[in-house]
Amino acid sequence: MDERPVGPLRVIGDTADNESSHKVAVVEPAAASEVEEGDVLVRETPAGPRTARVTGRHEDGEQTGLDLEDTTTGATDSVSVPSGGTVLRARDAEGNAPALGPEDGPPDNSEITSHEPLPPVAPVTGPTVDPQLSPEERGTIADRTGSPTADPDAEEGAARLGNDLPVTPAQASALADDLRGGADSGTPEGRAAQRAARRLDAAAEPGSDGKADVPPEPGTVGTVGVGDTVTLPDEFAPDTMTAYRVVDIQDGPGGVRTLTIEDGDGQRFKRTLASSDPLYQLPEPEAPADDTDAEPRDPNPAPDPERLRNDYRDSVVRAVIDSALQGTSTPGSVHQLREQIAQRLTPEALRTPMRRARNGALASITDAGFGEDERQTLVGSLRTAAAKARRDAIRAALRTLDDFEAHDGESEEDMARRAADALRLIPDALHNRSEASDDTDGAPHVNDAVNGHVGDAVGDALQAAADGAPSRRNAAPRSSRSSPRGWPPTGMLLPARSRRALRPDSSPA
Repeated sequence: MDERPVGPLRVIGDTADNESSHKVAVVEPAAASEVEEGDVLVRETPAGPRTARVTGRHEDGEQTGLDLEDTTTGATDSVSVPSGGTVLRARDAEGNAPALGPEDGPPDNSEITSHEPLPPVAPVTGPTVDPQLSPEERGTIADRTGSPTADPDAEEGAARLGNDLPVTPAQASALADDLRGGADSGTPEGRAAQRAARRLDAAAEPGSDGKADVPPEPGTVGTVGVGDTVTLPDEFAPDTMTAYRVVDIQDGPGGVRTLTIEDGDGQRFKRTLASSDPLYQLPEPEAPADDTDAEPRDPNPAPDPERLRNDYRDSVVRAVIDSALQGTSTPGSVHQLREQIAQRLTPEALRTPMRRARNGALASITDAGFGEDERQTLVGSLRTAAAKARRDAIRAALRTLDDFEAHDGESEEDMARRAADALRLIPDALHNRSEASDDTDGAPHVNDAVNGHVGDAVGDALQAAADGAPSRRNAAPRSSRSSPRGWPPTGMLLPARSRRALRPDSSPA
């Protein structure tokens, strides 16, 4: 990535400006001594940028004391900063302090996804290629939706890449065409699909350098996504544009965004900007050429018994949670949701889903072509795997819903959707749990997705389902416990011109 002066650049057309609806139009550095009551400052917290209104100020020698009120939560705080130091101040389109309130709080970008088991793949003959794809590009391939009219080579190519297997040139080309056809360059996902298509084209034609003549595209901070390459004014030399790769994004109130960006040397920095700030999106850097001396990967590896066993565990967990989700299809009170979910987790209700999961596992084992002895050993291990997965899924549902309550003013429909969202987190949480973990009650961090408290009716019913015993409808209630509400405590003021480098291998805050 090169640094270039902006003086000689000629801009054709305009930069995109479709983020003007946000209340924060500018995030600018300001001396602490110039901050006035009523100003809105941007603060850095582990959860991302937050905004606070200045409700009071006083000078104490070379220090400036500021009384702050969080615009989202109303929490108050007092800080002292050097009078000559700089802070970040937010302005609206008219240059005034933006009128931010709780309704302008950070958007909830924690999209809940439920990953289906990887599709089976067929053996291939002939040459294969290994496309050099980034995690974002692999993600957009995994998220694509196939259709009955899709090219079979595209479907098989996506399945093989999902299983981390090489693809044939024909599969790479067909998948590239499919991705291009459904890509919207105005979205981060669409641009990732376009990048993936170019990588696949390059892999399908080894004689080509794979480079495409793609001009820079005008955009705004609000339109970029993780994986995009953008140009921004250098923080210390504003007349110089520098190219960066976006590696993380945290959203704040009123359209404020903190981008974690990586320069050409692999150093990472944080920049807090308004969503409406203009920038240019650049074509992605080309992936390094494959090592021609490397041994090609086997496109048809031997079947892995442990993987099939893990897939079966995942399918059992998913069957349990899918059944539990049916208990949220009819909105009702917390008590009604508990009863409905508990009814879907009895041994009788789970009998058909469990049989379906087992039949799928047996079919996969047969298709894998194991020898008779190995097949019998693997089939014999399914019962133990299913019993543990079923118990863990029910216990995880118990622990998730044990801290569930209705929010003030929440409709029964919204509460049912929230319960369903909490349950949908469980399959991936259990799948990602360390095998060495002793936590057989489910993943503790699943519970962080839910707030509040419920009584014990659902706990008893779910435990009864796990144990195969009748539920105890009249159990004595346990003591309630409640979770603190509101955002985490606000952090330190974000120095406007401190270019804080992160180690390339560190995780963004």
